[in-house]
Amino acid sequence: PAACTESSQQPSYNSDTEVFEIGTAEQLIYLSENYSSLAPGGTGDWAQQDFVLTANIDLGECNFAPIGMEAGMGGDESFRGEFDGQGFTIDGLVSEGSGARGLFGVTSGATIKNLELRNVRISSENSRAGSVVGAAYFSTTIERIKASGVVSGAVYVGGIAGLLQSASTGRFLSSNIAVGPSGAQDAGGISGAVVFGASINNSYATGSVNGNDAGSLVGQAGDSTIENS
Repeated sequence: PAACTESSQQPSYNSDTEVFEIGTAEQLIYLSENYSSLAPGGTGDWAQQDFVLTANIDLGECNFAPIGMEAGMGGDESFRGEFDGQGFTIDGLVSEGSGARGLFGVTSGATIKNLELRNVRISSENSRAGSVVGAAYFSTTIERIKASGVVSGAVYVGGIAGLLQSASTGRFLSSNIAVGPSGAQDAGGISGAVVFGASINNSYATGSVNGNDAGSLVGQAGDSTIENS
């Protein structure tokens, strides 16, 4: 698919709640394109702010650039804030290409919650693909998420998260995601891998899973906790 059209519509700051509000596809696309840029008010970059959805969003299946990526020479570019969907839906999320892929690429200590992702199509040419996040690090919390669609990749492929590690938590998750393809390494209905103190609880997956080291919930689990799921 073609890349999403470049947007100039910034998320709107609500001074009463002290969070940024996203109510249009253009505002969400702006965040994906500018997460490493400074946000208004001198409070750091966009990737460390807190956001809420205020409406359902249809992305129209343009190729969405994930929000957040690996730390580079210039510093941490992962998403480090809170994203509260407030029960709203993002429809038509498509993100295809290299590296960590999902609504978010890489998160560190972030919180993502109260969101439905519908008709997603996520594909990483190499490693870490999930509908919500490609790779969740350092006590990231993902909770109360419902997702449907297709996620594919080479390594660490999951319905919700490609990789969940470093004390990160997934809870109250519902995944109806087809995960694969057959040659994928570490593929799971919720997460491709859950390692280094990470956990999943009170969650379920109903989608098909294909791959090597593949599981209905997780593909690989090490030093982790999976319960009530």
